[in-house]
Amino acid sequence: TVTAVLEEFCQSKAKGGVPHPSWREVADGVRGYFNEAVQAVLLYRPEMDQLEALQRKGNLPAQLADLYGPEHLLRLFVKLPGLLSKANLDEDSAKFLETKVSSLVKFIAKKADVYFDASVYTSSG
Repeated sequence: TVTAVLEEFCQSKAKGGVPHPSWREVADGVRGYFNEAVQAVLLYRPEMDQLEALQRKGNLPAQLADLYGPEHLLRLFVKLPGLLSKANLDEDSAKFLETKVSSLVKFIAKKADVYFDASVYTSSG
């Protein structure tokens, strides 16, 4: 799940078993953005239908970051610049966030074989 990826990322940044508060802050912020954005801009139509069916059954976790996986987290990163442009971040905050999110993307790329099952993807050629 998104939550599990973010937790694993924080632990990878831990020194003495405890991640620096800035890494925790970034992970929590990304999770918050994800939870807010997932229904509005990250899901494809069939996924929206699935989510609506789960909502009708009352089978949803407290946070959608506990339901969706790294594929959806990558969708957030594609949309993040546009979402953050509305947040009125100062230049220092924007640079800080860019650096931290870049580190997170690199972490996911290094663990791609763990997070993404190649057998579910097909080639169009």
